[in-house]
Amino acid sequence: YSVAPETVLVGNGSLQLQWFVTHLLASPGDVVLVEQPTYDRAITAFRRLGLEVLGVPLQSDGFDVDALEHLVEENKPKLFYVIPDFQNPAGITTSQAKREKLIELSERHDFWILEDNPYRNLRYRGEDIPTIFALGSEKVLFLSS
Repeated sequence: YSVAPETVLVGNGSLQLQWFVTHLLASPGDVVLVEQPTYDRAITAFRRLGLEVLGVPLQSDGFDVDALEHLVEENKPKLFYVIPDFQNPAGITTSQAKREKLIELSERHDFWILEDNPYRNLRYRGEDIPTIFALGSEKVLFLSS
């Protein structure tokens, strides 16, 4: 991933890392956004931390940008949890245009992106799209198992 060793945190899978990072970045009562549907254990972890979880509907090429923008403006989330490659459970891959828009929104509205990407290496056909992390924003935290 071309990162400095001191920027890497090793844990017992991405769910544990999600818990650690979320515990540091958010407080009970804060809003977090997730794709709808998303990985159910992630939702459980957020709720156990006392966070309000709001869903952003999925489309065939990723999250609904208009819905995300509306939720961000109305709710001032601390973070958006996204599985951009072979999303669990929907299986879709977020387009590069939507990945770039997500970064723009996170920087403009000051929220974190938790990019959980354990399925990225499962591609059997088609071309790789750069990870959200690889697009260069300091608002992106990359998780993987």
